[in-house]
Amino acid sequence: MTAEQLKKGRKALDVTQEQLAHRFDVDRTTVARWETNQLEIPKTVELALFFLLTREGLNPHTFFS
Repeated sequence: MTAEQLKKGRKALDVTQEQLAHRFDVDRTTVARWETNQLEIPKTVELALFFLLTREGLNPHTFFS
């Protein structure tokens, strides 16, 4: 997953960096670093975002392709 894909997915869920950070039990600055490619996005975060998008009825493949 790229930083841009993470950001697009978060915005599709209509959540802030703070809200996503809370869901993943990390600091908001960690999410900001993921979204600016300053920190590698863990595979667990990628899978969790995929799940959240699916649960909301969104097609994750439109964000990850």
